[in-house]
Amino acid sequence: MTRYCTELSLAQVEHGDEVALLYPGRFLPGRTRIVGSTWKGIRTFEVINPLPVPLVYGIAEPDRFTKSCDNPTAYEWLLDEFRPDAIHVHCYQGIHREFFDRSKEKHVPLLFTTHDYYPMCPRCTLITSTGDECERCGSAEACAACNVGSGMTVAKSVIMQSRVYARLKESRLVADIGRRVKRDMSHAASGECDEKGGKSLPEEEKVRDYERLLEYNRSIFSLFDLVLTNSRLTEEVYLKSFPGVACERLPITHAGLSRSKRVLKRRESGHPLKIAYFGGEKRYKGFDTLMDAADILARRGVCVELRLYGDDYMHCELPPTAAAKGKVPQDGISRVIRESDVVCVPSRCRETFGFVVLESLCEGVPVICSDVVGASDLVPEGLKFKAGNSESLANHIEAMANGNMNCVAVSEDYPLSMRAQVELLERYYRVRPSHFGATKR
Repeated sequence: MTRYCTELSLAQVEHGDEVALLYPGRFLPGRTRIVGSTWKGIRTFEVINPLPVPLVYGIAEPDRFTKSCDNPTAYEWLLDEFRPDAIHVHCYQGIHREFFDRSKEKHVPLLFTTHDYYPMCPRCTLITSTGDECERCGSAEACAACNVGSGMTVAKSVIMQSRVYARLKESRLVADIGRRVKRDMSHAASGECDEKGGKSLPEEEKVRDYERLLEYNRSIFSLFDLVLTNSRLTEEVYLKSFPGVACERLPITHAGLSRSKRVLKRRESGHPLKIAYFGGEKRYKGFDTLMDAADILARRGVCVELRLYGDDYMHCELPPTAAAKGKVPQDGISRVIRESDVVCVPSRCRETFGFVVLESLCEGVPVICSDVVGASDLVPEGLKFKAGNSESLANHIEAMANGNMNCVAVSEDYPLSMRAQVELLERYYRVRPSHFGATKR
């Protein structure tokens, strides 16, 4: 999301638009206020003392994430200072409702892009603290059971939104601490059991706290004039939770991509099929599904080489056919993809959109993915499998290992360049809120 937002902003400035970025910033003594600055020719506005930002860790103290702004005139000053013709919201975590109320009062169109599921899920992902897919989206009881004892506290949020943490978070020490904290929060959520050994139910007051949180987030979402969904899957999820919402589907991209002219070469007989995976050890990313598929392929005698990226994979025993390759810098992803025969995206969670799929197809490398990946819109039906079905995944991989590989490209009408994104968004920004209509596909 951050990459898309910043690259889109830069492309809009190059197009001749005036752009400003508003974001939740640090916690400092005093009331809420907004500090202006510039970044690469773009005006930036940092909210000092915003609401806490839960990210994907969930929320442990829901009442602290719904507080009224103690100085709403700060947002009035911002709107009068910049005088926006449209407000494009990519994420509203950390921003007080007063900003959206004031924008509505001034009749500024509010557009929202669905990069995550925060409007109906405190963890943003529709994945529970134990790594399972949430089957009770928008239920206060389910949110309380998932978040109590595990989610982000205000104290943790203050630390993670500090500039010191921002400078240190890429260090190995802080990364290790971060992984440990995430595991602890998950274990805390899964470890609260009643005397019969089952998961203890949250108290009624806790449930009411999460009901107020969900209602607060729904109230902000209801102010948006248009929702831009970045995949068919995301659109279906949002329409199920918010039936009748005005929406349009707008596929996203990032700078530097182009349609590859690469032609896949047939692998030499006896050489293993090189499979790239980028999701880390997380169960909801489908890592277990991929490992089970690897066992199936080994029993069948299918020759594959799994190249695992995005994590150190120190907490699991890898099969002989797999090798941990660690994290890949952003400028090295294209090279890694080109060195692969196929990219596998076996996610079990409903991902809004994944750039790995788009990047792979731009390099002319086929993708096998589960049916809950938003970017599966770009993948032929014959290369999709039902999420969690390791047998089906193994069958697809075996077919490719046997030579049934097709070079799949991004369609010509896909808005691949950032310039194309800017031009498409331009027509939405210029439409008055009263002209937006619900679109159900």
